[in-house]
Amino acid sequence: MNSKWGRRSIYLSGFVLLPLFIQRPVCAQDPGSSGSPPSQQDTPTQSSSIPDHSPVQDGNPALPIAPAQVLDTTPVVREVGRADQLGRSTSPLRWGPLYVTSAEGLMSYDNLSGTGSTLSTSGPVGILRTTVVFDEQTEQNRFAIQYSPSVAFASGQVYSNLTSQGVSFDTARSLTPRLSVSFSDYFSLIHTQNLLVDNYFSVDTVGHTVLQGQFLNNAGRALRDSAQLSIGYMLSPQTRLSVSGSYDYADTTNFNTTAVAGQYGATINLSRTFSHGDTVGATYGFQLPHSSGQGDVYFHDFGLTYTRMLTANLSVGGTGFASLVVPSNGSQSSQRWNWAASAQVVQRFSKSSLAIGYTRTQGITQIITTQFYDRVDGGYNMRWTARLNSSAGGGYYRTVSNSFITQQHYTAKYVRASTEFLLTPSLGLTLTFSHQLQTGDATQVLTGTNNLILGGLRWSPGTVR
Repeated sequence: MNSKWGRRSIYLSGFVLLPLFIQRPVCAQDPGSSGSPPSQQDTPTQSSSIPDHSPVQDGNPALPIAPAQVLDTTPVVREVGRADQLGRSTSPLRWGPLYVTSAEGLMSYDNLSGTGSTLSTSGPVGILRTTVVFDEQTEQNRFAIQYSPSVAFASGQVYSNLTSQGVSFDTARSLTPRLSVSFSDYFSLIHTQNLLVDNYFSVDTVGHTVLQGQFLNNAGRALRDSAQLSIGYMLSPQTRLSVSGSYDYADTTNFNTTAVAGQYGATINLSRTFSHGDTVGATYGFQLPHSSGQGDVYFHDFGLTYTRMLTANLSVGGTGFASLVVPSNGSQSSQRWNWAASAQVVQRFSKSSLAIGYTRTQGITQIITTQFYDRVDGGYNMRWTARLNSSAGGGYYRTVSNSFITQQHYTAKYVRASTEFLLTPSLGLTLTFSHQLQTGDATQVLTGTNNLILGGLRWSPGTVR
């Protein structure tokens, strides 16, 4: 990276982060505000960089102890590519169950420097992005389709490297008071530069859930599709048995090189809730990935899960797995035990929120490989006034060999910061800066350093959960 760009990156990074270090007087909260389609409130939503602003008591009062709490079995439908639950939109652009939930007009400037790719600078590039939702609900059924396209253009021509699409499909039905079935599918197509910076690590502070999204920049085109069918049965008001099957598909193309993979999976989970917000579960999972140019490997996962609401605004949770890795030839001498885990902490304050997520698992959603990977993300959101909001975060990713065959090692890390100023309750000015460093084979991921500046207008009416 040249020194001139480095100085500009430092200056702009300081400008974006400035509100995080300068204390501003806090005004009364505004129940509605602008934001991207992803939002984190059970009141009218804000942008993805804004924490939940539903009334919160100062301090962290403990939850009242109850003899036994009842499991919430309501199927969860999340915003496309986000952790936040899909709520009822207040969008004026509504035609029955069909409505437009957001629209953005942005300008971007990015600088890439690294091996396996030529030094490139793009900008300014115009970007138009929106999200359209069809969501129909009845007492026993829900059917939702979300479509989020992004089109980039420069000098009157479509700029394919910054163009992406995301589509999600969710349906759920209660067959009996005890038995329910749900199906979900998420499809994404990203060309080279992933501009969904707010989706790298998203947090639902109402439901105390985090989602670690795709943040790696591709060396070409990356297509992903994940589908899951789940059947749940309530053994008692506090105990639930669920069985699910899944299929993931990945296709990465770089010039004349294409990597394709598919992964089948099945999971059985038994969970029970206790007093004081404790939920304990036992899980068995089976995964069979098949990747072009790589041998098949079977994964048997045996795990325990635990979540707890420590206070009304603080939750912790985690899952620990013993994973038996078996090569396709079935050789017992080659079988190996490994471990997998996930953990999260979500803390909501009166004007801000903090979240941390960690995952060690195997999958093809980030990179096509049969290796395990470690990933950790963190994010902090702050509402300074009724109009000014800021957020900052970062993450780290690395692959971990399962020792069967020698595979390419990947690492990646990012930092990001954003600020939004609301012009009206549903329209705001936004500015985002991100810095990424990636190492790999320059086939599936861009190897090098990338800086991105993204700013413009964002319109998003509120949603109610």
